[in-house]
Amino acid sequence: MKFVIDTLGADKGIDIFIQGALKAQKKNKGLEFIFVGPEDQIKDSIEKFEGNINCYEYINAVEVIENTEEPVLAIRRKKDSSMVKAFMSLKNGDADAMLSAGSTGALLAGGTLYIGRISGVARPALCVVLPNFSDYGSATILLDVGANVDTQAKLLYSFGVMGVEYAKLIFQNEIIRLGLLNIGAEEGKGNEIVKETYQLFKDSKFNFIGNIEARDILYSKAQVVICDGFAGNIAIKTIEGTALAIGGLLKKEIYSSTRMKIGGAFIKPAFSKLKQAFDSDQYGAAPLLGTKKPIFKAHGSSSAEGIEQGIYLMHNFMKNNIIENIKNQFVNKEEKNDL
Repeated sequence: MKFVIDTLGADKGIDIFIQGALKAQKKNKGLEFIFVGPEDQIKDSIEKFEGNINCYEYINAVEVIENTEEPVLAIRRKKDSSMVKAFMSLKNGDADAMLSAGSTGALLAGGTLYIGRISGVARPALCVVLPNFSDYGSATILLDVGANVDTQAKLLYSFGVMGVEYAKLIFQNEIIRLGLLNIGAEEGKGNEIVKETYQLFKDSKFNFIGNIEARDILYSKAQVVICDGFAGNIAIKTIEGTALAIGGLLKKEIYSSTRMKIGGAFIKPAFSKLKQAFDSDQYGAAPLLGTKKPIFKAHGSSSAEGIEQGIYLMHNFMKNNIIENIKNQFVNKEEKNDL
C-alpha cells in the first residue's frame, strides 16, 4: 500500500510525519510513502531519523492552506499547496490513501471536489473516536464533528450507515449499538430534524438504542453516536476543554504543598491512565467517511506516535475494504440519500 502524506499544517512541524511514517514502515515493510512538502526539509528529516531518502517519493510544495482561509476558495486557488498536490496524487492513482493535519474545511472541500463522493452519499462526514468509561466498551465513535453544520434527517441517517460500517472495523463486531445525540433521552425530544432522524433509525435495520444526551457520551451504551457537525464539534471541544481544565486544576493542587505532592505520587498511575484515555494519539487520525478514496485527518497537535497510529488505522481501513462496504450499503434505494 502506498500512502501520500501532506507534511504541512501540523503544530509540531514536518518531523512528526517523517518519524511516524518511518516507525510504521519498520513494523510493516509493505508500506510505501509519498511525502508532500518542502522536499529538502523532508529529506533532512528522513536522514535525521536514520531513513534512506532513496526509498521514498517526493512532491515539492511550500504553500499551505491556513485554517483562517475560506476552505472552498483556498482549495480552488492554491493549486500549489501541499494539500492540493496530495489530493492530485490520490486522484491520479499514485497513492492509495491520503493523510493530512491541515485545515478540516479544506480537507472536506478537496475530498468532495478532487476525489468525489460515493454514489448515494450527499456529503462526507468526519468522525472521531472518544473514550468510553462505561461497562459496555472502551470507545465511542462520534460523527459528524464539524464537516456539516447544516443537515437534514436523511443526511444524518446516511452518517449512521457510514458510522456503523466504520465501527465494525474499530470494534471487530458486526452488531453495532447506534445512538442519536439529543437534548433528552426520551423519544420526542429535540428539533424537527432530530425527531425525524430518530424515526428513520427506529424504523431501520440498525441496532438503534435511542437518544443519547451530551453528558452521557463518555458513558453511553452506544458505540456510534450521530449528530450534525455543529453539535458534534461543540461536544468534542467541550470534552477536550473540560479534560484539560480538570487536569490543570489537579496538577496545580498537587504541587501546592509538600503533603499534596506526596499524596500525588501515590495516585500518579491513575492520572496517567486517565490522560492516556483522552489522548488523541491512540487512534491517530479520523477518516472522512463518504469519499471514493480513503482520506484521513490527523489532529493538528499530533505527535509522531499519533501519525504512526494513524497510518496503521489507514492500513486496516483499506485492508478491511471499508469504502467498498459503505458503497454496498447505499446500493438499495432505501439507503440512498440524494439530497
